[in-house]
Amino acid sequence: MDMNITLKAWNNHFVKSFIPNIIFNMFCLTIGFVGNMSVLLVYTLKMKNNNEDRYFIPVLASLDLTATCLSTVLHVTDYFYFVSYPVESLCVVLNFLSCFTSTASAHMLFVIGVQRYFKICRPHGFQMTLFWKRIAIVILLFLCLSYSIPIVIASGVRKFDWSYKGNNVTGYACSVSGNENYSGFNSRLFYSVLLILLFVNIIATFAVYAPIGKVIYKRYENTKSLYNSAGVDDNNKTVNEDGNKHVMTAEGSYKGEHQKYVENHQDLKRVRRSTVNFNIMFLTMVFFYLVSFLPTLTMFVITSKDTFYWFKQADVELNVYIWLNRLFIVHHVVNPFVYTCFDFKFRDSLKLLIKWKTL
Repeated sequence: MDMNITLKAWNNHFVKSFIPNIIFNMFCLTIGFVGNMSVLLVYTLKMKNNNEDRYFIPVLASLDLTATCLSTVLHVTDYFYFVSYPVESLCVVLNFLSCFTSTASAHMLFVIGVQRYFKICRPHGFQMTLFWKRIAIVILLFLCLSYSIPIVIASGVRKFDWSYKGNNVTGYACSVSGNENYSGFNSRLFYSVLLILLFVNIIATFAVYAPIGKVIYKRYENTKSLYNSAGVDDNNKTVNEDGNKHVMTAEGSYKGEHQKYVENHQDLKRVRRSTVNFNIMFLTMVFFYLVSFLPTLTMFVITSKDTFYWFKQADVELNVYIWLNRLFIVHHVVNPFVYTCFDFKFRDSLKLLIKWKTL
């Protein structure tokens, strides 16, 4: 039998088996593109004067948008040419750009966490000014670039021999360690270091957000007790003796007589919820970051021990394992929906943008 026909048949077998993952990736591309583009449009057209708390959000949305598009192109191309990858340079460029944007997005959550930590847990100490925020972005991009450049050396199209339905066939697979021309480069050592760095980032991000969550919880409990002491009852809609309703500021401080009054019960509930929602938003983003990246890193450890791991799996197992391996794309897709759920100002601005576009 012609070897080219055998290779084509083998590759077509993988394409058919990858249909669930192809659909999943195209779904992520669609909602990720629409979601992150909406964030950028809102901040460009309706929230130009966004305050310091939201400075990093457009940057994160830009990284997530780029990472979603690049990761989808990388993965879908791989699904269609799993054992017959046509162009090595395409494999190298896509792996490099996908790694750069994904790690930058992951590290951006840590930078946001540091900024929130100073503001929430150390309000009277050092704060990140505009200068330091810009410096943080430059350092972040430089570090992620340094992580990603070795991928240009390590990745490539790996040529290997296999048996398909009793026929010997030569496959060509895009691999992050497929370049065999640089014998002096230890790709396994590099990816081990990269893996450790990503785990360190996860631990550091969790360590930064944990005390933030603790402070937010305490402030929320204090907020409820202060409302109760002020005579406000959410269920019975009662107010204090002078007929006014006291409001909490975004940082949870009680201003008593000098605080603006809220005229109705619904506004009071909204302000009360916004006291903690903005910070919970970032904690939720970290949760999805952990849930989406940990399976990817776990599968990376498992597959790094066996170059031919993917080709030894049955179709169902292969789909599940490769889905877990590439689950990190969820991190880039979900953030706009988190903004919509927790950031009232963003939600209102998005509604205004939609109304403006439909006029």
